[in-house]
Amino acid sequence: MKRIIKFITVLIILYIVCIISNLTKAMSRTPSSFVEETTIGGIILINDEYVKVNQATFDLNFNGNHGINVEDHIEKSAYLRMTYDLSYTGSNSSVRFSLPLLNKINYLDKGVQILVDRVEIEPKLNISPHYNFYSYGSFTQMLEQDFFTDYRENMLLNYEFMHDVMGYQYTVKAPKTCDNNSLVNTKLSFINVPIDTIFFDANNFNKDGNIITSEWYAIKSEEEFVFFSSSDILVVEESFEIEQYKDIPINSGLKLDNARITKTEMKLSEYLDDNSFESQRFLDTQKRIFYYNIDRLWNDSVKYQVFYSTNYLNYIIPKYYEMSLEFDVDFYKPQMQVEIKLPIPIHCYQKEMTLEVVPNPAQKMSEFSYLNVQIHIGEKLLSSSEPNSQDSSTYQWLIDGDTTLKMVFANSSYKNPYGIIFTSVFFSILIIIVLAIILFFIVLYSTITIIRFIFTKKNQDKDR
Repeated sequence: MKRIIKFITVLIILYIVCIISNLTKAMSRTPSSFVEETTIGGIILINDEYVKVNQATFDLNFNGNHGINVEDHIEKSAYLRMTYDLSYTGSNSSVRFSLPLLNKINYLDKGVQILVDRVEIEPKLNISPHYNFYSYGSFTQMLEQDFFTDYRENMLLNYEFMHDVMGYQYTVKAPKTCDNNSLVNTKLSFINVPIDTIFFDANNFNKDGNIITSEWYAIKSEEEFVFFSSSDILVVEESFEIEQYKDIPINSGLKLDNARITKTEMKLSEYLDDNSFESQRFLDTQKRIFYYNIDRLWNDSVKYQVFYSTNYLNYIIPKYYEMSLEFDVDFYKPQMQVEIKLPIPIHCYQKEMTLEVVPNPAQKMSEFSYLNVQIHIGEKLLSSSEPNSQDSSTYQWLIDGDTTLKMVFANSSYKNPYGIIFTSVFFSILIIIVLAIILFFIVLYSTITIIRFIFTKKNQDKDR
């Protein structure tokens, strides 16, 4: 009976923990982390002023799968196709352009294409670590007024890692288990560690007085893992075999042979290149923002500072950044065609979905004749700052290139995040109440049973 009561009590506690976890997760998905409108900006001249836009088309398609995994009820995915007919009257052989974005690195990994006269070229992605547009009021207003200040002063154009220290990569190979289905727990103890030592990826790092340890749980037999230390340290290890029951590790306490430990001297950047960064498009951009974050958190006055590269990468990759997608156009003839294709996230956590188009940011083009905007969407257009035409689910605008277009659409996928939280918490509390009632009756029944047993025993003693 005690075991049943203990089990239900633990179950209730675990359920409360799950509620708090889900509540925290739900709150993190609320609109406070996003801007309300989605801004689509046109390309900007970086190093010239003699480019004319004869005509341009922005085609935004909400239909189909666009290769990005957006967050439900917070983002929609759409595919943007921008085409330009450009004329150049300057003297430079090559002109650099920038496409300003408020986007995520992982959304741009595979879907971006830039073609100049139908020949694909590879762009460069620059990134800003700050939301500088807040000082202008919105990303749209920053594009309209002064994108170049943000570009010149805040983009990590050629960022160098300030704390690229020399150190050692420690490679640990877990011992072989006696049972092929068993796993290994390995505990490392670090001896004679200087207080200014920097660790990377030392799992479950713990300092208790002069004892510093790091532990790896439930790793496979003979599996290798690595960590980085800026100091040459003595490592003492011990490993234990753990059994599995239905994929749940159960500690058996069987001590294994020593794990094999080797060390290699290298720079921290070399360690990160080998173990943390995955080969992908715009990898240099990911490195720059990663290094910037590490440099910002680095504190020489902190003893035994520990960084976990995976945690920082998981923080960086899904975050919105101000970006500049850059490419060069070689004007070997006076008139060229430029086409840009990319998937973009559309913010849709409000009842209404707002899109804003800034064709000629900061009016840097020498002339911008007109822009044709086409949007393919299965939502109703509620309002527009400019006249439009409609053919089935396609809306179309023909506007002056120096005009900002604002559109507001209905949002059929809207779900109130606070309503979702309320529903989740309500049912969770209801289940807790039911479990608590069951626990109460079990305790009551147990108490009555014990009292009856005591009285019965007393009566039997009297009879004797």
